[in-house]
Amino acid sequence: MYDHNLDDYGFYEVGNTRYYSKIAAILEHQRLRLPLRWNYLDEEFDQHDWTVEPAESLDQLYANRAQQLREQYDYLVLHFSGGSDSANILETFIKHNIHLDEILIRGSYGLAPKSTGLVTASELYAECLTQGIPIAQWVKDNHLPHLKITLIDTTDLINNYYTHNPDWVEHAGVILTPGICIKSELDSLSPHYRKLSDQGIRIGHIYGADKPQISRRKSIFYTRWLDTLQSNFSIIRNSNIPNPQYIECFYWGRHSIQMQIKQLHVLKNHIKTNNIPDYMFNVVSCVQHGMTRSVAGRYIDNYIAGVIYNRTLPLITEHLKPSGLGIIKEFDDWFVKDPNSIAYQNYKKGIDYLGVILPKEWVCEGGIWSKKGIMPLYSKLRHFGI
Repeated sequence: MYDHNLDDYGFYEVGNTRYYSKIAAILEHQRLRLPLRWNYLDEEFDQHDWTVEPAESLDQLYANRAQQLREQYDYLVLHFSGGSDSANILETFIKHNIHLDEILIRGSYGLAPKSTGLVTASELYAECLTQGIPIAQWVKDNHLPHLKITLIDTTDLINNYYTHNPDWVEHAGVILTPGICIKSELDSLSPHYRKLSDQGIRIGHIYGADKPQISRRKSIFYTRWLDTLQSNFSIIRNSNIPNPQYIECFYWGRHSIQMQIKQLHVLKNHIKTNNIPDYMFNVVSCVQHGMTRSVAGRYIDNYIAGVIYNRTLPLITEHLKPSGLGIIKEFDDWFVKDPNSIAYQNYKKGIDYLGVILPKEWVCEGGIWSKKGIMPLYSKLRHFGI
């Protein structure tokens, strides 16, 4: 695992035993016939009254988090897409004069069309060149002159990972799209990370996931989290290098609880003040009103971002959200264009193996290759008022 508190982003419980692999937890749950649950900071969250809105502004809470990361690490790397979440983090560092060492822009952009505006989910990595680089360079020229900008095409990294790791599925999490492997390959992204850690420098990799999920039932507002969160951040490291690398989610985890509560209250207040109907912040309801899942996902993402962020950096390109209709997300469609490659064959064998070993009740309707593959788990509900 990467070198942070493993419990920050949740764990699975079967009886009294804790697991960080969902697959291992499911198999043990089947063997022992004991309940399986996903625990996302239950003990810490229970200590807070979620119905009470924090007095601090969101801007101050964002600044507090940025400063906390600055004090915790010697070198900070922001994984930057140019989208709303990572742009808000970047603007926080700029606005509050907090030093940021590096912006990392990564993705299979060599295979993406150089389009701008609203593009399809398969063109996600077009953001790297059309949005990420121009914004990062403008920030360097105007605000952070010492900022290092690193651009990495991950196409070869992904192919190499599955070519040389035929047993990859033993380390898999909940998210199974091929590109997820990059989050276990931080050591391979750029050689200067190892050079820095060889010198005893603590490197914090900042991820911008994600916006809060808000729902309303019988006038009561609540939130909950999917265990895809655990798969995103409790990553099994594909390296024997002893040097530490640290992954930090800016918005979620034990260091951002007050921020999460404040975001939810700001959203709730906006919804109530403006009489926003439920379907405007719920993907399923949007689909029922005639939107596709991709359009609905983008629409809701933009709506929430407009309420909880004060973005001033330009939005040149934005992509439709993945439809969620297959385990291989649209932005990784390029990976299957050569079904005879060793990389794809190893990937396919891993997915097929899961379809054999997992109990049927844990596989989404239609089989392991359909939708998200493995049935999701939700965290404990958090109610935060009416």
